Amino acid sequence: MLSGLHFHTVLLNMLVICTVCSVVIALILQKRRRHYQGLGRISALFGMHALGLALLVSGPILNPFWSSFIGIACIAGGFWIGLNGLECFVGRRRPQYASAIAFSIFLVLQAYWLFVHPETNLRSLNLTWIAIFYSLRSGHQLLTPLHREMIHYTRYCGIIFLLFSGILLIRFYFILSRWDLPPVYLESGGFEPVFFLIFQIIYVLITFFLLVMVNKRLLDDKEKALSEVRILTGMLPICASCKNIRDDQGYWKQIEDYLHTHSEASFSHSICPDCAKKLYPDLYEEIQRDANRGESSPKTSASEPR
Repeated sequence: MLSGLHFHTVLLNMLVICTVCSVVIALILQKRRRHYQGLGRISALFGMHALGLALLVSGPILNPFWSSFIGIACIAGGFWIGLNGLECFVGRRRPQYASAIAFSIFLVLQAYWLFVHPETNLRSLNLTWIAIFYSLRSGHQLLTPLHREMIHYTRYCGIIFLLFSGILLIRFYFILSRWDLPPVYLESGGFEPVFFLIFQIIYVLITFFLLVMVNKRLLDDKEKALSEVRILTGMLPICASCKNIRDDQGYWKQIEDYLHTHSEASFSHSICPDCAKKLYPDLYEEIQRDANRGESSPKTSASEPR
């Protein structure tokens, strides 16, 4: 069965899946960027993976710098950008020192084993460990968000990232124990096509649960906002004298503060005629005389003989 799998065809199929997933993610998440931070970087993860696979598959017509270095760097960089987006989404933004150091080590090793001492197995191991590093950190961020109530949205996506890390660990062991990757990576056979078939399934699952995670959080946040707005349709305890409103906690608030907290209303202040007459009688009478004079002057001019 394994010998019947053509690795180049498997990679082409994965390229198609990554491209479709990147388009779906971009179309859906981009519309929700104004609600949550990090969604643009999560979308970039899929786009960079699609670009990296396109360069890798185009190896026969491209030089090694573009296909094996830039292409693989795009795949590894996509994991880093996706991790940063997930950190922003769960509200736990941390310094990127560890991720930057890991990516720098990866680039140095990739360049060495491609241009100085070419070795296909070591380059595959290099990509595998960096993918494990970012996937484990992504799963950890999703399973331990800053606010514990967010685990309701991120749990399943975090489990998929940990599952992906486990499969990568198995691949790492296979490469270490067998050392059977050919010098031309696209001619790989044996377990390598099988792992990439599994990666395609995991990739679709990650896409699905990322969308579920974002949409579920958005729906719940809108439901909470609507429930707060509905408070204004009920009976509000209001002071008969000062017009302050008593909230759910028993505190009395000015009506402006209460409405600003429980709705999207904003206020600009003016003064009504009754209050102006009561508080500023002299100014009010002067304004009224000016207004009456302005209304009567056209009539007077019309009655004067020409």
